[in-house]
Amino acid sequence: MADKRDQKTWVVLELTSKGEFFVREGVLERYLRRHLGVDEDWEIYIPIHTYTKGDREIQLEGIQGYVFIQSGLAEHQYFALEQEAYTRSVLSLDRGHFRTITTLPDSSVQHIRDRIREEISTDLEEGMVIRVLLGDYIALEGDIIGFAGDKALVEVSLRSIHAIVSIPKICCDPIEE
Repeated sequence: MADKRDQKTWVVLELTSKGEFFVREGVLERYLRRHLGVDEDWEIYIPIHTYTKGDREIQLEGIQGYVFIQSGLAEHQYFALEQEAYTRSVLSLDRGHFRTITTLPDSSVQHIRDRIREEISTDLEEGMVIRVLLGDYIALEGDIIGFAGDKALVEVSLRSIHAIVSIPKICCDPIEE
């Protein structure tokens, strides 16, 4: 049995209104990476998803005002973010003379991701171009040509094959054409 202490956990940042503005503008992740000194391999999850439906832009927020950063850095690096105008606080416990960071298990963050995907799946329409997020067809792109229950029928074309595959709606991510 695996040790639970080895499972991925997340540090939670509460954002200011400026931080929420940076989320909507799509620049917050870049600022966080620069201030933490981490590259693209270090996970940062901003629970918002934006896509275009017809002529309008849709933004779905899993939990407004918060960002999740993979734990594992020195605590002072996370706490230093509180000096930035976009961060209100780092979720932590006050132990009298010092604070310690409180982390969330990966399952909690995964639950937020799932809720956003479920919301997106109810908004899918024939003709939408999607990217597959999970499963055997991960990262493939295709056009939705119909639905069968909780699955989307997606037409995919590769160099050597043209097929219609059945993808769970929750695994479809609308992308701009």
